[in-house]
Amino acid sequence: MSKNKTRFSLDEKIQNSKFDFCKNLKWFLIAPLAIIIVGIVMLCTLGFNLGIDFTGGSNMTIYTNSEGTFSDFESYDLDTDMGKLQEKINDVLSDFGLSINTIQKTTITNNNLGIYTEDAVIVKYQNDSSKDESQIETDNDQIHLALLKEFGYVDQSVNDPSDLEGLDEAGFVTNGGFTTASGTTETVMRSVIAFVVALAVALIYLIFRFGFVSSMTTFLTLVHDLLITAAVMVICRIEINISFFVALFTVLCFSIYNSVMLFGKVKENLKVSSQANQKIDNKQIANSATKSNLSHLIFAVLVMFIIIFMITILGFANMGEFTFPILVGTLATFYSCAFMSSGLWAIAYRPRKKKKNVQQSKSQKKEDVVEVAE
Repeated sequence: MSKNKTRFSLDEKIQNSKFDFCKNLKWFLIAPLAIIIVGIVMLCTLGFNLGIDFTGGSNMTIYTNSEGTFSDFESYDLDTDMGKLQEKINDVLSDFGLSINTIQKTTITNNNLGIYTEDAVIVKYQNDSSKDESQIETDNDQIHLALLKEFGYVDQSVNDPSDLEGLDEAGFVTNGGFTTASGTTETVMRSVIAFVVALAVALIYLIFRFGFVSSMTTFLTLVHDLLITAAVMVICRIEINISFFVALFTVLCFSIYNSVMLFGKVKENLKVSSQANQKIDNKQIANSATKSNLSHLIFAVLVMFIIIFMITILGFANMGEFTFPILVGTLATFYSCAFMSSGLWAIAYRPRKKKKNVQQSKSQKKEDVVEVAE
């Protein structure tokens, strides 16, 4: 019995609360508007911090255990020697007028070299915009060779990238090639189209299930969630790559899911009021639905946080560019669903007139007229 009381204590406290979500809507709008305005100002002045997916760039994957090779340094511990490792790589890139854009942990497997899921790093750097693709490819081949020599994976006597062909040791550093801004544009356009289609399908579903007002409220709160996410990315100067669009799509799905749960409660409350022939009070129905859904919303957000935390601590390669916007979007979704959706719905919703009552009153009038005529 004590477990049940503990389990439902949160629901009871929320339901017994006299807090009016609808009445305080105007105060809930202040913080989001401030964040969005600051984001717009910084966007106009500084712009997005675009990564190499948009500016064009190259990447190399480098095995970090030099034991038994030509290197004097046996191996690098990625937890303690990342600074030394980054300095060593920058020394190579600086000879080509380049520098590290991002460096991230990963693992590498190469059966020919006897490497099975061992530590490595992915290095991304921006290409020289004055060079064409063939020149960039030539530079990357030279950088590949220079990194192999710097880490002691091949002898210093190897001077031509063509000499690496058929050499197993060349696999200690993998040339990941390069991307161009024009190549990314097509991917972005496809992502945007998929995003718009998913949003349209979701809104159509919401219109048929909950009505036009609920659908438009969902749309407004979704715009809020996406704008807040983008604004925080601009304010915090987080690098934006293709993974950002995946994060936005995740926020879209989470926002729509929360809206479905909320407006499901609203629909239930409307049905109860209608069956009891009670006068529909929009604010009362919206507040009751928000309180009924709030504990579920809190647990859903906690689950998202746990997932993001697990992804981060498991050490997947530089997941910050992906997890940070999801974290911000999750908080924005919680805020809009808990503090904004109910108030916006209460303002816009207008109950339908009952056709049956109108028809009954008309038929009753006709009967009265007949009785008087008789």
